[in-house]
Amino acid sequence: MKERTPYYCIMAAAGTSSRMGGTWKLMLPYGDGTIIEASLRAAAACCRTIIVVTGFRAEELESYIEGLSFDHAAVTTVRNDEYPKGMFSSIRRGVAKMRQIEGNNAGTPFFIALADMPAVTTAGYRCLCRESGRAEVIRPLFQGLPAHPVLCSYTVGETIMGEPDDSAMKRVLAQHTLLELPISNKGQVQDVDTPEAYRMAVEQERGTREQ
Repeated sequence: MKERTPYYCIMAAAGTSSRMGGTWKLMLPYGDGTIIEASLRAAAACCRTIIVVTGFRAEELESYIEGLSFDHAAVTTVRNDEYPKGMFSSIRRGVAKMRQIEGNNAGTPFFIALADMPAVTTAGYRCLCRESGRAEVIRPLFQGLPAHPVLCSYTVGETIMGEPDDSAMKRVLAQHTLLELPISNKGQVQDVDTPEAYRMAVEQERGTREQ
């Protein structure tokens, strides 16, 4: 097994699945597990520490994550009670938790990832790691579309903490050097936001396994 990087991964998982017609998407079946499990396993194979930011149905999600095993990757949760303010508030909670864990050893790069993107692979993380240090933000692009995860230097975290909860990553990125890396995995731009998107994600995953 390839060695993990020392990087953190902040994974936003606080949303209400408002476009899913009453279904909570993170716990839907995907592959051999669930959507969020697939997202976590891709990150865990590359990162040493994953911080999952919960909000909607937080206790249920936190209990589920505690029951999963990720070899040598540390997976912890932090709750964002202000999640209705938007995703940026969750990213801020994740960065604050990362700073708390790091203590005096601050300076580690970190990924920002979304829990509802189960088709993101470990290779998607590793290709960004290979470019680490070339810019403060390294963002994948699929056919010109911004994709995930995004690799950030520690200084980006400081900027995030200086912004209010209702800010946005677009504002943060504008303050840092940016390297955009072309990728070929469409799954890095496909979040599961609707029942149709979920159906397509499941079909694509099955097709990949059958190849």
